This record gives sequence, structure tokens and C-alpha cells, in this order.
Amino acid sequence: MSTQATAIYEGGVLRLLTPVALPERARVRIQILDHQDTEDDLRQAKEVLIASGLVRRLKPPPELKIVSKARRAELARLYANGGPLSEVIIAERSAR
Repeated sequence: MSTQATAIYEGGVLRLLTPVALPERARVRIQILDHQDTEDDLRQAKEVLIASGLVRRLKPPPELKIVSKARRAELARLYANGGPLSEVIIAERSAR
């Protein structure tokens, strides 16, 4: 069985940040990779895939425009028809 997990080294002990499916007192072999090194490897692999055309660079999400309270009130006035939706549904059901 082979698995990967992230750990933090504190007080001379590696503390796992993710659970692993191992029986108690299981003997394992570990390879310690600096987190920054693995992040650099992932970034480089991503750049190679983009350069080869196998994947495209993600476009940044469009910036959200905040609607002012005055504009929200205006939209509510324009689109509100007959009060809260729950009351409209109840009235419609009662009319049946």
C-alpha cells in the first residue's frame, strides 16, 4: 500500500494533518519532502502542461460589482409584485 499525507514537525515529532488507514504499530517507510519543494514541482509541471497545450491557464474570475442599498431598494420596488414570495404562493394556493 502507498499513500501520501501532509505532516507538521513539532517538538521532535511528525504530526499528521490528514488521517491515514494504517493499523496500530504499523511499520512504514517515509520520504520527507519540503512543502515548498513540492509546491514548486507542481507549479513547474503545470507550466509544462500549459506550454505543451494540454491544459489552458485559468482565467481569473470576473470582479463582482457590489450593488448599493439604494439600487437594491429600487430593484425590489420594480420587481416585487404583491409582497413576499411566500405570501404570493399562499394566496395562489388558496385561490385554487
